[in-house]
Amino acid sequence: MNLAHAYANALESLNTTQAVEQVIARMRLKGHLSLLPQVLNILERNDSATTAVLTVAKKEDANRYLTKVSTVGGDEKTARIVVDPRTVGGYMARSGNMFVDATFRCSLVSLYKKTLT
Repeated sequence: MNLAHAYANALESLNTTQAVEQVIARMRLKGHLSLLPQVLNILERNDSATTAVLTVAKKEDANRYLTKVSTVGGDEKTARIVVDPRTVGGYMARSGNMFVDATFRCSLVSLYKKTLT
């Protein structure tokens, strides 16, 4: 386990804003603030392990693709919706270690790679 995981574990076990602020103040004191993005990524991944995440390009697409959450073992009622315009269209669904990338961006990159070879 590295330092970023140690901070993530510490933050995950805390339940008050004041305690979280104390950990961040400690990170600042030790000069470890550069680890904060890694810590946040670890915490998001841990959250994804229990909650399904559906990523779409536009808010309007969420209802259309919400049923796709079940393809990764997630529940439509508890799924978290993330809007990311970089997906162009389509959806990404993630729950635990299951991941489906059916975005237009992925298809376009794949097509581009095939034309180069």
